[in-house]
Amino acid sequence: MGAPTPTRIPPSVDNTGAVELAKERKVTNRSRHIARRHLKVREYVADGVIAVSHIGTEDNPADIFTKPLEAAAFQKHRLFLMPRSGV
Repeated sequence: MGAPTPTRIPPSVDNTGAVELAKERKVTNRSRHIARRHLKVREYVADGVIAVSHIGTEDNPADIFTKPLEAAAFQKHRLFLMPRSGV
């Protein structure tokens, strides 16, 4: 059997504008340029498949892949990549 999957995928982003765009149901002049494939995220949020939430930049583990970090931040984010016992 497979591993249990959560009922919602909880992506967290450190860009409040991205969170608001994901939750916004209507297309505005400011969001018309967004590609159709990105609008799928809005559908997933509306359908309850995902629940996008904000995470502070200092707590975003994805930063280890996207930007140079100081040693302390690197060590902190590296813990998210370590396998957890009992999983």
